[in-house]
Amino acid sequence: GITRADAQPILVAIYEACDEPTQALRHRLDAGEDVVAEAEKTLLSEVPDLQLVRALLARPEWPTSARVALEAADLLERSGAAREAAALFSRAEVLARVSHDAELEAHALIGTGRLEAAVARYPKALEAFRAALALMPEVSALTIAARAGEARAAVLSGDLEAAERAAESGLALGPKDPQQVAALLYTRALVDWYRGQLDAADQLLEQALAAVREARATGSHAAQREEAAIVTAQGLVAHRRGDLSKAARAYGEAMRLGEATHDEARVLTALQN
Repeated sequence: GITRADAQPILVAIYEACDEPTQALRHRLDAGEDVVAEAEKTLLSEVPDLQLVRALLARPEWPTSARVALEAADLLERSGAAREAAALFSRAEVLARVSHDAELEAHALIGTGRLEAAVARYPKALEAFRAALALMPEVSALTIAARAGEARAAVLSGDLEAAERAAESGLALGPKDPQQVAALLYTRALVDWYRGQLDAADQLLEQALAAVREARATGSHAAQREEAAIVTAQGLVAHRRGDLSKAARAYGEAMRLGEATHDEARVLTALQN
């Protein structure tokens, strides 16, 4: 019979003949060919390919570039491969520090912070976000992302004052990305909700919902998860006001959004809090 090694060059030829160079590259990597540089170039210039990243991860010396590591880590995070993404964000941070690239190091730290916050390790998330802010205080796009992450981790760890400062600082920078706007407004609304300032929270949540729906229009999967969180918070506000009918509608909508992104557990956790 034909062995895997025998089949590799045949598959490469087929994919190249069918004008599928990315799949051909994956099989060349699997076969042990020295095409890492070519694969990295493809990863940075083409639509990111998850299987190409996994083929590269099988190489013990990979990655050697912070930028490539970040591209791969972002893709893995979006795909739900949190453990692999975390390892690459950590690797990217080291590579960026060695090459004295503060912007890439900050990007890597923000990625680490997101993943730490996703598993409720808020002190570690805050540490990562604040380290990123210390590195790049003058780069507004990174600062806004770090402030949004810092604010969310702070409010969920119970530090309302720090959360308020971070959210207000992020909003003061005038973010243009509607998803960042939504994240900052939502976190600021949570601060008001915890303080019992329900009218203020409700107004901010309405603004956050409008922003996140604008982001969803671009096809953002993350925006749909954020919308579920915002609608859940609207339900919590209605519940505290005693409007159980409105709260039930919001909770139902939040569960529907959560199920669509396989994130219903987060909605249920929010309801239990």
